[in-house]
Amino acid sequence: MLIKRILLYLLLVMLAQSSSQVYGSDARGCLPEIQVQRGSQYKAHVGGSLSIECPGQYCHTRPLVQWCKMEGATCVQLEKGKAGWKSDSVFTLEISPVHQNDTGRLRCQAKVGNLSIESHEIKIIVEEKSVNITVSPENTTNTSEESQQSGNYNILHIIYVSAPSVSVKILNL
Repeated sequence: MLIKRILLYLLLVMLAQSSSQVYGSDARGCLPEIQVQRGSQYKAHVGGSLSIECPGQYCHTRPLVQWCKMEGATCVQLEKGKAGWKSDSVFTLEISPVHQNDTGRLRCQAKVGNLSIESHEIKIIVEEKSVNITVSPENTTNTSEESQQSGNYNILHIIYVSAPSVSVKILNL
């Protein structure tokens, strides 16, 4: 009878361990989490670089984390960028250089055993680089007045220089 109880206890322990392996939890029932905030978004400029974070927690086994891009209702694995662990709790995706077609919705996926979880969508917005030129009205006016004065001086100078030759030609006729 004692042997049956020991065998039954061992069987229950083995079932508990296999159950945690099937569902991705450890013996204490700990499940991995992805903690991407709902509505997260990142902005980048064409030609620049972008670092996207996927924060999370795991128990003993570090999950396999991957990135995918939403195409309709399907999340397609990303082959672009450099993915890796920034710290024990943050998985990142580095994209450099950023292209216009990087715009879209991304998700990170964590897999432990047979358990797979996905983050909320992360919106990526890629913008063209803009050139900021600051012009003050005072400088613009001064510059145009200076150029007008300079232009008038040049015109007057040409008239004065050409006037004697014109008058000389008239006198010679």
